[in-house]
Amino acid sequence: FTDDELAVFIVHIEGDTEHANEGKNLIRRYAKTPEQRQRFYSQCRRVRDRMWECCDAWWKAADMDLPQTIHPHDPQFAAPGQMKAA
Repeated sequence: FTDDELAVFIVHIEGDTEHANEGKNLIRRYAKTPEQRQRFYSQCRRVRDRMWECCDAWWKAADMDLPQTIHPHDPQFAAPGQMKAA
């Protein structure tokens, strides 16, 4: 790492530690019983899994060389008969 790269890395590591501590404090504050914590962790796993699926779909789309942006009014992406000729 260069000095600048190392500085950025250290700032991000410290930020991650702060976020982790903040998350733990929130869990302690709002999920007071073991049942509440279990439900919270279960929901976290569900969100994590959906995010993973979403990110995986982005990579698959990139591999298929799809357009990077899609505008709803672009005739290229309109359903047949949906767009009128300009």
